[in-house]
Amino acid sequence: MVVKRILIEIKFIDTYQEVISLLKRMNGTFDFDLWEMYIEGIYTGLLEKLKEDSICYDFVTDILPVMNLAVQNMDKVDIAHKSFVKAISRLSERFNSICDGDFQVVVIFYLGLCNGAGWATEIGNKSVVLLGIEKIVELSWYEYESIAPLVYHELGHIWHNSVNDIYIKSKSPIVQLYREGLAMYLEQLLMGDFEYYRQDRNGWLEWCKKNEPQINTELLRRFDADESVGEFFGDWNEYQGYSDVGYFIGNQFIKYLLARYSLDRVAKLDITLVNKEFRDYVEQTQ
Repeated sequence: MVVKRILIEIKFIDTYQEVISLLKRMNGTFDFDLWEMYIEGIYTGLLEKLKEDSICYDFVTDILPVMNLAVQNMDKVDIAHKSFVKAISRLSERFNSICDGDFQVVVIFYLGLCNGAGWATEIGNKSVVLLGIEKIVELSWYEYESIAPLVYHELGHIWHNSVNDIYIKSKSPIVQLYREGLAMYLEQLLMGDFEYYRQDRNGWLEWCKKNEPQINTELLRRFDADESVGEFFGDWNEYQGYSDVGYFIGNQFIKYLLARYSLDRVAKLDITLVNKEFRDYVEQTQ
């Protein structure tokens, strides 16, 4: 008997045409009311999700300048869209060729409220990946080489959640390293380049490789002391002058694990084993 393989279903919502129409109507200045009407027509529950997420931001100082940047750079929005279309070409087929799963996810290309260039989340108990045009433009991630891995990274999180959901709401620093590292690995796997990092600018990768032992030691010290590792994640944070260092270390850690475990097994590790394996990994890099 032939057993039919359960496939991961990826649906795409591309609002580019609506965004272009919206930006033209705004005529160079962001208009919240026009934006709100646009968002309401995209996906049920999206407006509430975005407003709730951005409530802690200062609209005038944190959000408005980024929104106006997108409004005033329609050429970059156009490049971002072309890159997005290229990135999702045959993506469902390629993703299913490397990952087993049974879930549905909606990927939305849209103009948000600085909620993130990429955000793997849930709306109405459904998995969603949100790709915020305004943040993509602000970060200059509109070329294919940046957008493609961004999409793949967030899908990696959705897949990981589907096979190991115990860590979704975890605040543990080592869990963050583990989860981001796995998403980074899937990002590189789909890109077909295990040395590819969209963060690699101005010698970033070279610096990370050179300083890996010291970074690992510092991360382990912080894990043991229950100190924040916020400096290691997010383009807005820096560790010794470099952003997103945690993504590099997390990826290196996952590759270390994959030398002994299958991808599926790595995705399902419990926290006790993650802690033990990270200590072994740090010891081997000294």
